[in-house]
Amino acid sequence: MNKKVYIIAGAIIMALAIIAGSCIFSTNEQKTESDKTDKGNLSESIGEKPLNLSVYLDLSDRLIKGNGAVTQVENDTALINCIFETFLERCKKSILKNKDHFQIFFYPQPKQDNINQIVKELNLDLRKTALTQKKKAVTDFQSSYKDHLASIYNSTIKLHNFIGSDIWGFFSNKKVDQYCIREGYRNVLIIITDGYIFHVNNKKKDGKAYSYILQQTLSVPGSSLIVARDGLENLEVLMLEINPSPKDHDEMLRVLSKWFEDMGVSKYLINETDIAANTEAVISSFLKR
Repeated sequence: MNKKVYIIAGAIIMALAIIAGSCIFSTNEQKTESDKTDKGNLSESIGEKPLNLSVYLDLSDRLIKGNGAVTQVENDTALINCIFETFLERCKKSILKNKDHFQIFFYPQPKQDNINQIVKELNLDLRKTALTQKKKAVTDFQSSYKDHLASIYNSTIKLHNFIGSDIWGFFSNKKVDQYCIREGYRNVLIIITDGYIFHVNNKKKDGKAYSYILQQTLSVPGSSLIVARDGLENLEVLMLEINPSPKDHDEMLRVLSKWFEDMGVSKYLINETDIAANTEAVISSFLKR
C-alpha cells in the first residue's frame, strides 16, 4: 500500500515538473521573441543613414531679377537659412554621434580672391569633427555662413561677374559624384536656379538634344537635355526657384524631369520660384520625407 502511494506521488511530482518546465520554456521563448523585436527596432533606429546635404547656387544674372518686393538674393538667403535650420534640428537630436555633412557650393567657382577660404568655411563635416568639437563647429558655422554668402553675392553683383552655373556639366562630367555623393549616406542635392541651364564653355547639340535649356531650345518640339550618364540611384535632387516664362513652363518641367529620370536619380522635385515662407514647407517635407 505504501509502495503504491510512493509511486503515485512520484508520478504527480514528475507531471508537475514537466508542466513547470513547459511554462518556463514558453516564457523564455516569448522573452526571446520580445528581445528580438526590441533589438530590431533599435537596429532600425541606429541604422538610419547620416545625411549628406549639398546646396548648389546658380550665380547667373538671375540674381539681379526680383521676385516681387523681394530680391532674388534675399529669397536665396532665406531659403538657405531654412535648409540649414532643418539640418540643425537634426543635428541637435544627437550631436555627439552625428556624422552629417552640410555644404554650400558653386560650380564653376566664382572669381574672387579669397574664394578657397570661403568655400572651406561653407562646409560643415561632422564626420571629420572630434566629439568634443562638434557642438562648437555647428555654432561657428551657424554664426558665419550668412556673411560668407553675402560676400559672394555682393561681389558677383557689384562686378557683374555672372559666372552662371554649369549644371549640365556638373552632372555629366560626374562632378556631382565627387561633390555630393557619399557611400553609406542619404545624399540630397538642392539646386537653386531659374531653370534656364546654360554655360558658355559647355554648349553641345545632338539632334534635338542639348547641353543647355534656353527659350530657343524649349520652342523645339520634343527637345531634351543630352543624357551623358546614369547610375544616380544614390542621389535625391530638389530644384528650387525655377522661373520659366509662362510659355516655357510645361516644357521646362518635362525636359528637366526626363533628364533626372534618365540619369537614374532616385527622387526629385522641381519647384517654382516663390517667397521663402511658402517654399519652406516644400523643403521641410522633402528633407524629412
